[in-house]
Amino acid sequence: MLCICLFLQCFAQYGAAAETGNSDRVSVIIRHLDDKSARVRDDATTDVYNMGKEASGALPKLIAMLSTEPDLNVRNMVVRAIGNGAGQSPEAVPPLIQVLQHDRDDSVRSSAAESLGSIGMQLDLSVPALAAALADKEWGVRHSAGQALGKFGPNAIAALPVLRKLLVDADSANRFQAASTIAKIGSQAAAVTPECLAALSDESIRVRIEAAIALLSFGQHVAAAMDVLVNALSFDDDPSFAKDLRGDVRVRSAWAIGAYPQYASGAATQKLAILMSDPDGDVRKFAAASLDKVLPALVTGHRVDAIASLKETKTILQGSSVSEQKMKAVAVANAIAELEKGRGGGVGAAELSPKPSGISAAQQGAQRRGFGYECHCAGLLLGSRRATQAWCRQPCASPRRAGVSSATGDRTARRPAGASTIVLPLISARRMSFATSTRWLPVIGSPRRF
Repeated sequence: MLCICLFLQCFAQYGAAAETGNSDRVSVIIRHLDDKSARVRDDATTDVYNMGKEASGALPKLIAMLSTEPDLNVRNMVVRAIGNGAGQSPEAVPPLIQVLQHDRDDSVRSSAAESLGSIGMQLDLSVPALAAALADKEWGVRHSAGQALGKFGPNAIAALPVLRKLLVDADSANRFQAASTIAKIGSQAAAVTPECLAALSDESIRVRIEAAIALLSFGQHVAAAMDVLVNALSFDDDPSFAKDLRGDVRVRSAWAIGAYPQYASGAATQKLAILMSDPDGDVRKFAAASLDKVLPALVTGHRVDAIASLKETKTILQGSSVSEQKMKAVAVANAIAELEKGRGGGVGAAELSPKPSGISAAQQGAQRRGFGYECHCAGLLLGSRRATQAWCRQPCASPRRAGVSSATGDRTARRPAGASTIVLPLISARRMSFATSTRWLPVIGSPRRF
């Protein structure tokens, strides 16, 4: 007991010292924000940005700098620091709106839009300001404003009149941004269903995909919307776009099909199976993840019309030499059997996937706790490397330690593609969207593929 008391006392003293240290550091940084050298001020605002919420004491100084800082780079970093945690307060919203509306530099205005989206407060002021920014002369500002509005979800419904106009704009980039934001608002924006339906025939593949996702979120014209996404899975590069657009289109479409599996058809499973052999690792990953979601949805929905397509899907997967695809073929065969038996309700990916028998109680405990070794081909979490090799039907050459984070669509994620959900879901994609650059960009909230 004495040892425990001493430990708690030392821990409390350490915490107090750390808090005092942070406070002293913020005080030093605030002094540096007044330095005559722009380089020193830039370093200081970078420190505030990196400290996040711990630097909230610098907020009053940062707000004052928004209207007085002459250096462009420093001013931009001030705006970003406010949005990165230092300005998680309603009082930061009006000054950021002023920057969004009046700053002469488009990069600063774009950062202001991103920061408003990150703060997410005083939406009665933020939403109209961001909606007005959708008409900014610079694409970067319009894009950041649309992303921020999308982050608000249904709470951005006040921007719908502006978005509706942009859906029929002459600029395809504006049409894309409007459709993407509407898709994130969701069913609250169902009033623009006619415009989204017309956008399914847009000349831009990106606009068609976002319009399809919007219709799926409305639950309207779902068959036509799903057809657009399934066709996009076969998209090849358009010479008028960046070379990597092909992969981005396929990833986005595969993700969307998995996000709304209740509307998917048997034809989607064939395309997803083909993409599991795609040269792009991200395409393979999201195709496999979506297939894991579509299969139980077809069974649960008693989609006997999908049996013929599923048999083709099984043939495609069985023809592969990759063990993961052979395991998926077994899951497809199980889905076919369930449909032919007329069973459907409550079937999940775990029931369709092949699984070992006779796992020990210790191994089951490791599964429940969410750690252990990960089998690359079946997605099993077992208590030891030996158990993984013993119970996996296609033993992995080198099982690796399993983590707890799920895939978010970021290229840096290195989780094995299409891991099964026998024990727990190892892959779950968040909403993603494209940008004109069709590259990976940092976006408010979480890393996404663009």
